[in-house]
Parts: sequence; C-alpha cells; structure tokens
Amino acid sequence: MFVSPNAPTEIIFEDVSVVPRMIQILPKSGCTQECVAKVLASCCKTPDQQKLLLKNGAIPALAPLLKSDINKIRLPALQCFAAMSHQNKLVCSAIASARCCDESLPVLLSELLCRSLPSDVQLTAAKW
Repeated sequence: MFVSPNAPTEIIFEDVSVVPRMIQILPKSGCTQECVAKVLASCCKTPDQQKLLLKNGAIPALAPLLKSDINKIRLPALQCFAAMSHQNKLVCSAIASARCCDESLPVLLSELLCRSLPSDVQLTAAKW
C-alpha cells in the first residue's frame, strides 16, 4: 500500500511511535527487512521526515542490510538511504561518518557499485 504513488505516506509520521517501532523490528526476518525498508523509502519525502528517520536510528538499523547477499533486502535499504539523503546535508554527513561491521558506510556503498552486482543495485548505490 505505501509503495503506491497515491498512498497517504505521511500517515506513518503522524503517530510518533510508528517509526521507532518499524526500525526496532527491522532485524526480525528478511521479509520484515525488505518491507520496512520499502515503506520507509517510499514515505521519506520531506526534510522533517528525513530528520525523523535519522533521529530514530534508521542509519545504523539499515546499514547491515547493505551487507545482505539478497538484493530484495539490499535494494530497499539503498532506496531508503537515497530518500533520506536527498538534498539533506545533515543526513549525508551522518551517513558519511557512519560505520557498519568495521567499515565506513561510504566504503560499503562504493562496494555496491561493483559491475558484478545487478544494475538496479549499482544505480541506487550511486544516488546517495
């Protein structure tokens, strides 16, 4: 529902408990990771929403998904990072200084530009 262009995406930001709960359940399963990242990516459209995701720990929660070998998990996480960082210096700085599994996030993102990966992963990794 939330991936439709006509969906009322701002609804997940109206109740302050929704975003933290979504981020909290991210590690539950691959399906949960894919779905939550897709919803967050689709709903993140304004600077306030970007800041709210940042404040609620979306970067450290989504970063491990980039290490997944499953593109259905990795791609929505990339899309969420792209949506969060779009024209937002604060979020870009936070991503640039973040680490995951002893790697900086920019290094991890640059590894996703590898030619051996699907083109949609490469193109989305290039967006941030």
